[in-house]
Amino acid sequence: MADYHAIMMLALAGHSYSEIVAAVGCSRREIAAVKKTITAYGITAGQAASMNPAEIAGMFPDGRKRISEDSPNQLLIGFWRR
Repeated sequence: MADYHAIMMLALAGHSYSEIVAAVGCSRREIAAVKKTITAYGITAGQAASMNPAEIAGMFPDGRKRISEDSPNQLLIGFWRR
């Protein structure tokens, strides 16, 4: 997982995509997501510096979905196996 706090701080300091990639080792896609979030939330450097890890993680969900054992697909598979 990317260090979104570091990316955010570097982006707010005005560093380029290339500089951020070199410093953090993240993808350009992750930088774009951070910059979009900064704009959407109106985050300043002071606000970003005081954010805790839980606040930052809440702004950047990992995109994976939880699949419950009771999902419709699982019910059908169980029915077909009988």
